[in-house]
Amino acid sequence: MDTEIFCLLHRCDPDRNIKRFYLVTTGPSLLEPYAVWRFWGRIGGFQRQLLTPCGSAVEARRLAGRLIRKRLQRGYHIKQGGLPAEEHYATDP
Repeated sequence: MDTEIFCLLHRCDPDRNIKRFYLVTTGPSLLEPYAVWRFWGRIGGFQRQLLTPCGSAVEARRLAGRLIRKRLQRGYHIKQGGLPAEEHYATDP
């Protein structure tokens, strides 16, 4: 994949004892050339992961962007990385 995406998000609220992270990254998997990896859970605790294979790099970027925007709407803040650039959605390499 020519432009891999990496975005780490945190959601912390000490009053409600919320310390969560969400990591979205794109890249190849064992059997697929394009995939979106998601890791989430409590900071310092148990984490879960999910791999979503995609048909193209454009599809992987769109899914990653959609997931990141959804978390931002739910109160997460970007700690590292960022949203994929919109110009990458136009064509498939």
